[in-house]
Amino acid sequence: MSITLPGLFYLMALAQAVLLVGVLWSKSRPGEPGRILALLVAVMAYKLLEGVLLNSDGYTALPHLIDWLPGVALLLGPIFLAYVNRMSGGERWTVRQWLLHGLPFLLVFFWGVPGLLLPAEQKVAMYTAWQNNATGGVIPGRFVVLLVVIKCHLGSYLWTAWRQLAEVAKQAVSQTSDDSRWTVQWQKKLCLMLMGLEAFWVVLFLAQQWFGLATLDAVGQYWLLFMSGLVLLMGYWGLQHPHLILVSPSSNDDPSPATTQSGESLPMDATDKYRHSLLDEETAELMAREIHRSLADEQLYLQPSLNLDQLSNHLGIRKHLVSQVINQTLQTSFFALINGYRVNHAKAMIDDRHHSFTLERIAIESGFNNRVTFNKAFKASEGHSPSVYRKELRLAS
Repeated sequence: MSITLPGLFYLMALAQAVLLVGVLWSKSRPGEPGRILALLVAVMAYKLLEGVLLNSDGYTALPHLIDWLPGVALLLGPIFLAYVNRMSGGERWTVRQWLLHGLPFLLVFFWGVPGLLLPAEQKVAMYTAWQNNATGGVIPGRFVVLLVVIKCHLGSYLWTAWRQLAEVAKQAVSQTSDDSRWTVQWQKKLCLMLMGLEAFWVVLFLAQQWFGLATLDAVGQYWLLFMSGLVLLMGYWGLQHPHLILVSPSSNDDPSPATTQSGESLPMDATDKYRHSLLDEETAELMAREIHRSLADEQLYLQPSLNLDQLSNHLGIRKHLVSQVINQTLQTSFFALINGYRVNHAKAMIDDRHHSFTLERIAIESGFNNRVTFNKAFKASEGHSPSVYRKELRLAS
């Protein structure tokens, strides 16, 4: 199969996208953010597949694989917002919400169905003619208006997602017992990349329409090259830091980095890490009991800014020893340990039928900085949100 140089680049990005989709889907459970991100990458993978086919003779063999996602920007925006919403601790979108957000895409899709049903020979002839006459020209006004509406639609979703991320970032700044800050930074980078992708297309398109600086084919090629680079960056970053893209922070099975800004070492390969430690098992068990005693009896976890340094100073034990005991003896991480106590405290407050505290107050009273972090930790521990827990408790009484 003959293929152009851009087609080879699209093929490389397509392979990366397929790998990333497989990892995201297999490592995530239904409803988790990883599944939504897999859907986003899958949409990009399809556009890359189109690029490969149209930049080779592949379209002659597989013409019916092309043009199934007209107005792809109408999908990218809602899917990305759904991903940000779940990563921020929001509830899963219902089928009705997905249909509502996807309605513009469905309208454009059904508008183009007649073209999808053309015979293969006619499609091949159409794509061949298009390639032989790729100089382009000025698009009719109605199509320009449609493209502008599509780009404005995507822009509104990206802006909404950015505002939500900015709010979460403010709340995560002071959170020292989980990796919310790193997760938000990843999402903001992805949002900026998507904004850059669409801004790049708009600039090229306007330059072509108003000044004839490029052909329409070149606009599409440059845009797809930008998307290829975006997919490669996502794969490089995401496969190296899966804990930042698969699930919301505070998950108990979260494979966090080796260290965090609060200084704690996380329990990855703890046996190898502490192989040469002089801390004997009996002493480690005594330290573990002292850690639990201080947290339970003195309720240190109620301090929202509690970090490893403060805990080690309170115990009078060197920080690296406290970290070792938490990782190796207690088989957990610092943030998971602290948030576990906070969740139990919150459950006790919800169970107390003599009071009717709001969930926001329960979050603060339990040591969380905000409702978002509270929801994430509660879901990771109990499998559902605190609001669902409270509702089930009331129904059982």
